[in-house]
Amino acid sequence: MGQGLCGASSSAPGKVLWIGGYSILSEGTIAHVFPVDAFVTAAGGGGGAESRFTRAAREVVGGRLGRDMSHVPMRVSADGAFRVGGRKTGLGSSAAVAVACVSFLLGGSADRRLVFRLARRAHFIAQEKVGSGFDIACAVYGPIVYKRRPLRISPLPFPQGLKTVFAFTGKPVDTAGIVRKVTARRGFAARAAEIDAINRECISFIRRGKCASGFGEAFQEAWRLTAKLHPAISPPSVSKAVDRALASGALCAKSPGAGGGDIVMAAAASAGDAWKVEQEWRRMGLLILPVKPVRRGLLPGKG
Repeated sequence: MGQGLCGASSSAPGKVLWIGGYSILSEGTIAHVFPVDAFVTAAGGGGGAESRFTRAAREVVGGRLGRDMSHVPMRVSADGAFRVGGRKTGLGSSAAVAVACVSFLLGGSADRRLVFRLARRAHFIAQEKVGSGFDIACAVYGPIVYKRRPLRISPLPFPQGLKTVFAFTGKPVDTAGIVRKVTARRGFAARAAEIDAINRECISFIRRGKCASGFGEAFQEAWRLTAKLHPAISPPSVSKAVDRALASGALCAKSPGAGGGDIVMAAAASAGDAWKVEQEWRRMGLLILPVKPVRRGLLPGKG
């Protein structure tokens, strides 16, 4: 254990935080986050460039095992949806890297609780102590409802009947930077609590399998309040993409996660409406990302 499994690999998915952006950073709030079919894989061998996330994974696993993991051969690869033209798309590649690397360095560990704990620590170190851990939890466990304090993780798949569309705006966001700005604003906790109440209503719709008009209205109200937290969350380009999606038949739309750009997403009640959104976003010059929700998280020790 701890030297990696020769010929084995561990893979972890990207994520989309579609309910709970920013509000999840406040105590006692919840979020719904789901994985997508874009994966990061850590395997034996060398030749890949190290990042602050791979270095943090080595450091944390080394501390756990009492060994120097800095020289363990490890190659990290990521599916193309994570970056376009060298720019990150906002699908959570850093969390997927942390999870895949920690699992691999633990010998292809399938101990999800241990992988979550160590990967969360590694990601926190690499992100300069910014983040709630929801992205790590999703990369480990799959689609979940995440509560930060006290920590609680429960499975909840993305609504089966909804059709999604994802598009890259071409403008990567400094997630850590914008998070600091938003959470430092006066009254953030009270505003987060207001948004969280609506998010809980949205999640209740999902649990009851009733993602009809009531869900869409609640979802958009939560996004409207989230966008008011800081002007950078929904710049004019994002607001335009959201408005066009809704006008084209989407049930709901937003810039997920930290907002600001990176990706925009829409969910529609039918494939026909999703197609209309996709065509409208193409006309706007947005790049459609060929990803969709999945139900799996970490796949450890795959030979």
